[in-house]
Amino acid sequence: MMPALQFALAVAALFIVALAIATRPWWLAGANRVRRRRANVAAYQTRLAELDTEFAAGLIEGDDSEALKQELAARVLSDTNVAEVLPAPVPRPRLWVIAIAGLLLAAFAGGGYWFDGSWRMQQQIASRELTDPKIAGLIQSLADKLSQHPEDAEGWSLLGRSYFALQRFDDAAK
Repeated sequence: MMPALQFALAVAALFIVALAIATRPWWLAGANRVRRRRANVAAYQTRLAELDTEFAAGLIEGDDSEALKQELAARVLSDTNVAEVLPAPVPRPRLWVIAIAGLLLAAFAGGGYWFDGSWRMQQQIASRELTDPKIAGLIQSLADKLSQHPEDAEGWSLLGRSYFALQRFDDAAK
């Protein structure tokens, strides 16, 4: 598989993961209300069992037990009425709207990167003719100047990179 294709697939996978994370509040909007309601009912049932156990053990009297059960029932009724406690639910966008927005974002970002990004720059650099006689003359004049002034470290660095760009690796290593 070509490296460019592998890179494109990796970017697409990361984009899908980011889109799923960004839209998570929309597709989990109702789950929080259901979880809260279930937790309230479970707590009610646990406390009701505790009251029955305490009554059976003789720790509380019958009238007190009934009063506590009525108070508990009123509390669970108000707690499970999530519509009063939570704000009105925000209408959820349709899945196709999210998918279209994600695809448009990917198309614009990918298209902009393809036409003006580093892929285009790499193609321009690869297609540039580095064996132009003018460039070769400039590199040779730099080499001549460095033979007269061997203490110029920046010049040697530039000459090495120039040889490397021309794929003259032995000269670049020297």
